[in-house]
Amino acid sequence: MSCHDIGRGVDFIIQNVLDMYEHGEISKEATLKMIRTFPRAVHYCDGNESEALEYLTDNYCCGCLHEYEDNEIFVTVDDIYNAKIELGEFRSPYEVWDAPQENGAFYGYSLCLACFRNFFSEILPDESVERICEAADSDQS
Repeated sequence: MSCHDIGRGVDFIIQNVLDMYEHGEISKEATLKMIRTFPRAVHYCDGNESEALEYLTDNYCCGCLHEYEDNEIFVTVDDIYNAKIELGEFRSPYEVWDAPQENGAFYGYSLCLACFRNFFSEILPDESVERICEAADSDQS
């Protein structure tokens, strides 16, 4: 059984970090460093990093910190799953998503279309990248 309270608590912290970033109180670099570090605190209490990153996932690109507009299309790991593409060397959509994260490209669960294309065009065929973007559009419509 996991502790959901710690995830919600860290999510609150991330929300405040993003607010400070939006108001120019901290730099983009500092914000990204905190986003890469703070969610890991959930492991001190058997929590879930996805819960700690919920606000970020729903509102910001974790690659460039672009704040999503209402009805803006963005890509999540679930969109890779829903696109039903050939994964090549990867066994699961999660391995596809983790590959650029392991190299420090971004940390989180959603990307704007520009960042998604940028990070994934090197590891997936162009037609797969576009199919995933289409899946994201249909999932969020």
